[in-house]
Amino acid sequence: MTLRDLLLKKRTILVSKWVDVLIDSYPRETAAFLRSVKDPFANPLGGNCAQWLGVLFDELAQHMDRVTIVTYVDRIVRIRAVQNFLPSQAIEFIPLLKKIIRVECAEQLRDSRLLSELEGFESSRIDILYDIAAAIYKECKETL
Repeated sequence: MTLRDLLLKKRTILVSKWVDVLIDSYPRETAAFLRSVKDPFANPLGGNCAQWLGVLFDELAQHMDRVTIVTYVDRIVRIRAVQNFLPSQAIEFIPLLKKIIRVECAEQLRDSRLLSELEGFESSRIDILYDIAAAIYKECKETL
């Protein structure tokens, strides 16, 4: 099994946990609203974050299409920039994906080959996603 196979096999739980991390970064009342109101017009982030993070996850696991990545990161980060998150808070959900993967795939990562693949994945894909998000955040704040 390759890391890609493992990530795709565990996609549902990994994306779900990633959504939880993003929503849990908000105050309790806001997080409850984000979870309960699924109308994408009344609640753009809560109504769409599972889909948006799912697309980002798929790009990380497979293609790394820059246009798709920028499009979906922009949707999330733009909302968080307007909400006055500090830069580190606005994009902290991205590196937390590393922890989610390591926890949810701990058993499989005992295989040193998979662990080595994950380390490369973290630096070549998740860290790049983080850098893209930081640049988008900065651009959004400058525009505001």
